[in-house]
Amino acid sequence: MIKKNSILFIFSLFLLFACSSNNEISYSENKIIKLEKQNDSLFLLYHVVNDSVVSSWQFNFEVKKISVCYLNEDSIPEIAVLVNKSTRYWKEKENRLFIFKLYKSQYIRPLWLGSKTAGRLTDFSIQKDSIPNLIVVDCVMDNCQKKAVFTLGGFGLKFLYFL
Repeated sequence: MIKKNSILFIFSLFLLFACSSNNEISYSENKIIKLEKQNDSLFLLYHVVNDSVVSSWQFNFEVKKISVCYLNEDSIPEIAVLVNKSTRYWKEKENRLFIFKLYKSQYIRPLWLGSKTAGRLTDFSIQKDSIPNLIVVDCVMDNCQKKAVFTLGGFGLKFLYFL
């Protein structure tokens, strides 16, 4: 009996984790932001409404993470995307944070295609207990791991404080 319950528990955990991917985020009834990996250097971001793709955005580099958040007070979500790429001025591939808006509540359009934040970016999270939401960036500065808090500014991110 114990063995059967253990197998059932493990199978349940497998189903839970297999079905809940951070690459598909439902933010409203019948509205989904979905990231699809084509290969190591091609990712597609989709906005799906009522099971139909209404908009997409192509990334020709690695996408590590997506998050749906509310960075301003217009009740239309933004999409934060952690990518790994080089830029014209920074030739070394590093993590960078991109922010997209849903123009006319449908079309994926860039708000900020970030280059540098505070130090070398390792990860980010969204503080959803405030309106607008805050972006917490994990970064390495002077060989020390730090957390920097940002909000969406007029152009790009606006630094607020370190945690």
